[in-house]
Amino acid sequence: MRHVVSEITQVISGEGTTDVHDRLFPDAFDDPEETRKYNALVQDELRTHKLRALDTIRNTLGDTGRVNASLPPDEAHLWLTALTDMRLALGVRLEVSEEDMGREPDPDDPNAPAFAVLHWLGWLQETMVEKLDPYSEGTDS
Repeated sequence: MRHVVSEITQVISGEGTTDVHDRLFPDAFDDPEETRKYNALVQDELRTHKLRALDTIRNTLGDTGRVNASLPPDEAHLWLTALTDMRLALGVRLEVSEEDMGREPDPDDPNAPAFAVLHWLGWLQETMVEKLDPYSEGTDS
């Protein structure tokens, strides 16, 4: 997870555009001029929020070792933001389709470890949403 956080931070912080950057910061409008105006208004704030979310994960994880953490709701929501970005980035890099997401990774596929990480991030995100949802079955709320 630390490695993925580091990679996504570089993409979000970078000035260049890539497929991953474009997926994390999609055009808001079909019209390029409207998109430019919109980006001038919100791009820096959106980038700051995404980087803050990644910093929250980085701070929770620390530099090494296993982590057993209890997150306050505001930090958990930042984790969810970053998990979404990590999953989107991995999905773009792996060229994942909806069909791919329903399958278990093929152990012979050279991308199997990355697919396993993608699935694990999805599981983590789903688990966190269930814990935060007061109407979800199995929660203490």
